Amino acid sequence: ALLNAGVMRFRPILLTSVTTFVGLVPLMATATPATAFIIPMAVSLAYGVLFATFITLFLVPSLYSITEDLFGWDEVAQGASKPAGTGGRTAERDPSPPPIIQQPFS
Repeated sequence: ALLNAGVMRFRPILLTSVTTFVGLVPLMATATPATAFIIPMAVSLAYGVLFATFITLFLVPSLYSITEDLFGWDEVAQGASKPAGTGGRTAERDPSPPPIIQQPFS
């Protein structure tokens, strides 16, 4: 699922990020006194977009995959239920049903 989601979302995320960065390049390259106070904001925004793109496309899916491998969350997502409070371990249970306790009428 991670691979399919990464392939499907790669192009839209990359195009959005690249166009935002390229749109800010002229503002970063301008050295007029009128835009001097805006240039630091444009630089931080442009490189922040590139950094966030890297995080979104590579780091987050990698961390999901590592977490899935370490904790076995894939089994939970697939519908295999684990007993609550056992840390993923299944306790042996008596297969017979519990005894029926009849309460006397008062």
